[in-house]
Amino acid sequence: PYLVEEGEASHAELATVLGINENAVKQAIHNLRERFRDRLRTEIAGTVESVEEIDDEIRLLFAALA
Repeated sequence: PYLVEEGEASHAELATVLGINENAVKQAIHNLRERFRDRLRTEIAGTVESVEEIDDEIRLLFAALA
């Protein structure tokens, strides 16, 4: 649930459950989103003919999933 938007639990609640501090939770979510973005772009790059098409393809993908 934290991949593209905030989840139901607050960062403070997650920190308590995970046994880490709230800043570590925020950093972990940030890193998760960054890795996902990079890997998605890499996968999409393998399906299009040029780098310029990646952003358009991602927008189309998100529109289809919405």
